[in-house]
Amino acid sequence: MPGSRKTANPVALLVDDLAYEQLPRPNCPQIWQTASVGARFRVHEGTASHFLYPCLGPLCTVDYSKDLAFDFPDATGFLALWNHPIFVKLRTAQRTLGLSPVCDVCRGCDTRHPSTFATLNTLLAALRPQPVLLPSPQLIGRISR
Repeated sequence: MPGSRKTANPVALLVDDLAYEQLPRPNCPQIWQTASVGARFRVHEGTASHFLYPCLGPLCTVDYSKDLAFDFPDATGFLALWNHPIFVKLRTAQRTLGLSPVCDVCRGCDTRHPSTFATLNTLLAALRPQPVLLPSPQLIGRISR
């Protein structure tokens, strides 16, 4: 056919002429393209049935199950959760260095590599709740024999 292009991949005709924005650095695809859902009934407290992980990278080790909880099937609730300040901040952090130190370190590297692991572990420790230490029990009075 006159004026048509022949290509090995017919789908390429749909995208060949599109211009894509070249970002200054790669964005994390996890918080833009997917929602990783966890079930709360096994380990996590609360009454909601599910929660969203903020990412499947380093932040999956921080328990956000109370903050990002929801029940299925509620589309309005899910959209509200998708727009939770944690997710909004993480999506903004993809274009703003320094907003999320965890994302800054994680982006573009293997988070399991020993050179990165220690730094991420320190940053994540600051996000995890600290255990409450109870005072040691004190004996009052005498022990009878």
